[in-house]
Amino acid sequence: MCGIAGAVAAHGPVEAATVEHMCDTLDHRGPDSRGLFCDNGVALGVTRLAVIDVDGGDQPIASEDGTVVIVCNGEIYNYRELRADLAHRGHRFSTDSDVEVIVHLYEELGEACVDRLRGMFAFALWDRREQRLLLARDRVGKKPLFYARQGDRLWFASEPRAILATGTVPRGVEPAAIDLFLHYQNVPAPRSAFAAIRKLRAAHTLTWQGGTDRTRRYWRLSYADVDPAPDEEETCERIREALLEATRLRLRSDVPVGALLSGGVDSSTVVAAMARSTAEPVRTFSIGFDVADFDETAYAREVARRYGTDHHELVLDDSVLDLMPRLVWHYGEPFADPSALATFALSELASRHVTVALNGDGGDEAFCGYTRHAPPLPRHKPIERHYADQMAWASFDEEARTALYSPEFVESVAGNDWRAPVEELYFTCDSTDPLEGIVAVDAEMFLPDDLLVKMDIAAMAHSLETRSPFCDTVVMELGARLPITLKVGPDSPKALLKKAVAPWLPQRTIERPKMGFLPPIEEWLAGSQAADVILDPPAVRRGLFRPDRLETMVREWQAGVGGHAYRIWTLLMLELWFQTYIDRSAVETPIAA
Repeated sequence: MCGIAGAVAAHGPVEAATVEHMCDTLDHRGPDSRGLFCDNGVALGVTRLAVIDVDGGDQPIASEDGTVVIVCNGEIYNYRELRADLAHRGHRFSTDSDVEVIVHLYEELGEACVDRLRGMFAFALWDRREQRLLLARDRVGKKPLFYARQGDRLWFASEPRAILATGTVPRGVEPAAIDLFLHYQNVPAPRSAFAAIRKLRAAHTLTWQGGTDRTRRYWRLSYADVDPAPDEEETCERIREALLEATRLRLRSDVPVGALLSGGVDSSTVVAAMARSTAEPVRTFSIGFDVADFDETAYAREVARRYGTDHHELVLDDSVLDLMPRLVWHYGEPFADPSALATFALSELASRHVTVALNGDGGDEAFCGYTRHAPPLPRHKPIERHYADQMAWASFDEEARTALYSPEFVESVAGNDWRAPVEELYFTCDSTDPLEGIVAVDAEMFLPDDLLVKMDIAAMAHSLETRSPFCDTVVMELGARLPITLKVGPDSPKALLKKAVAPWLPQRTIERPKMGFLPPIEEWLAGSQAADVILDPPAVRRGLFRPDRLETMVREWQAGVGGHAYRIWTLLMLELWFQTYIDRSAVETPIAA
């Protein structure tokens, strides 16, 4: 796992010192080594977290003749199988790294090399013969990649802060992105909060050559049912086998491995699969909260006892809010999923003991785990409205945003369709079942833009690599092809997965209601300085919101009416982002440092 950064230019050099400075902002992603490749009009930089071939796998890595060079953030889980095939074809390897297989695959297949990769990755590959840069992101979107165009020059990096560190890419705000953030609690790809910076979407490549670029989607989940009436017991066995294989692949490592255990079905399933795949006790890590209704540690302990894990726990209280400036700095864009706070603390706990941790991300998207996936679909309600209504924590819906926005901000976002990110994915899903379309939206938007961003940033802030068996291509394709009538029952999400893994888990784990790893934000914010931050005169003068409406919302929240707690949290995260990334000329440290 690493951080990558670099640039390519059609005319003139790319300064090595600039790319080095970009890498300075990514040291937390890769503290073990630093690498740089420079050639005419291109520079590729990398900060490495050593996981496979610790001593010999430093990057950049080149082909035998030096004409293909790569920097990569991620892990290729099927690298041993690919390596054996490539060696049989005559390719010579200089390392035992998983990343090197991409170089040789590119020599064989060109841009289509991504079709053979089973893993999580964001890479930049330079073809010296063709003077061509290939950027690529994994199918599900586990690893991030940002880029910016300036004339005939293209900048790229694992985090937007690295691109801003060039000093040449403007940090102006994208108003439409702020509008989307207030609705979805994140900025959906391909937009970013910065007008000059874009995100490469999951399952996409970007090819740059001669000053022009093009993007291409190379993979998409199909929800067309292969067998409309499969045998249920046989299907459960297939699910267990797929999860075991995906887990075994993700145990390939030359450094200590553990698991993030929330106590829910998905993370508990991963721990069970790990215990079945290794002779050593699994190291597990859990976070609890000081408010009993939000605490899941009892469930996590039950799974830990069942499998004899080496279990570690940490209970959080409102003092964890002190982490918020660091949280905002690391995320780089406005990000208001409240569980990021707990994930950040959990990652720090795990990083004290292991370098790699498996988790349960993707289980809900692969096997229909949200209440919005269970029938019946409400009649006479637009699909985007149903989806928005089902999203957690009482976001700023269209009505709330309209009431809050100043006339000037309304004008700046005129024409921005907040429904578009949902509708684009929903209406291009290849299933005729409307509920399956909602599952597709979650797999292609909520998973990569929220859940995987949350985990990647929180973990890499602590130099921790996280791996997700449920996000495995084979597992997700298996789940997508199954009829939704088999995967869920009336008001019963994830019914099939629960049946499949019931032999592995305590009955309480299977039967318990989903909690979603949400911290007690309402209780914690009650004693905070959130109102002072939101109503601070410089914040009000930004001109985004109507002061009277903002003051009314804060007063109602302080009085305990209106259900505004998560809206206050969202506004707080937005204002801290403005203070961190827009108000300052440099962003090398969090605002509290």
